[in-house]
Amino acid sequence: MYRLSEKVINQAQNQDPFFNYLTYSLVIPYFKLKKAKVLDLGCGAGRNLLASARKGYKVTGIDINSKALAIARKWVSQEGLSGRVTIIKRDLTKFKGKSRGSYDYCILQEVIEHLANYQKAFDLAYKELKKGGILIITTPNDPGQWNLLDDYAGHVRRFTTDEIRLALYKFSRIKIYTVGFPFHRLGLYMYNLYLKSRSGGHNASLFRKNRWFVKFYSITGSLLLKFDHLFRFTPWGTTILAVAVK
Repeated sequence: MYRLSEKVINQAQNQDPFFNYLTYSLVIPYFKLKKAKVLDLGCGAGRNLLASARKGYKVTGIDINSKALAIARKWVSQEGLSGRVTIIKRDLTKFKGKSRGSYDYCILQEVIEHLANYQKAFDLAYKELKKGGILIITTPNDPGQWNLLDDYAGHVRRFTTDEIRLALYKFSRIKIYTVGFPFHRLGLYMYNLYLKSRSGGHNASLFRKNRWFVKFYSITGSLLLKFDHLFRFTPWGTTILAVAVK
């Protein structure tokens, strides 16, 4: 992904309807406090940083990829939010805040599927959160749904809800459900069949080359995800949402 142009990376991470759905329909609704500190572990190109800072929150973003962080800094600066956002280049499993237990919210969005030792990320989030702080996780659901997009994204694995619940054993309250059924799952299935039929993998640059297609994809995807949201308590979604309270 990060070998691509800045334009394509920004389209994929900050403008894609599914990732915007994850941020604005699943993560942000849990931000109830008027003032808060947010830790975004694996912040990428800054979608959650922007969303958090727009609410007036102080937010720290951690990521290992220099190109992604450069894009995040650019957008944060352009929106005049630099005073609220701290961006740090680091392996997220090795991050240590200035004072442990100082964050109200922690985000792990589409991150743990890239980690060989995902338990380290959960344990770090637990240490960095205040008592009563909330960890919000999204990650691909169900190993049986593995597809060519998982290969393209460099995923190590997909999870079951039981695996996520077990890994969150330190937290006092846990809520887990899945999203992305039926239309997002059907769309991924059909696109995966198409890729297999042409014996090729996903090409993000080609996928987003035609601006009219991108516009159609964004509008249609956003509408269908609103319908999928009604079925978010089924186990058949493409993505797990877990919310854990310290």
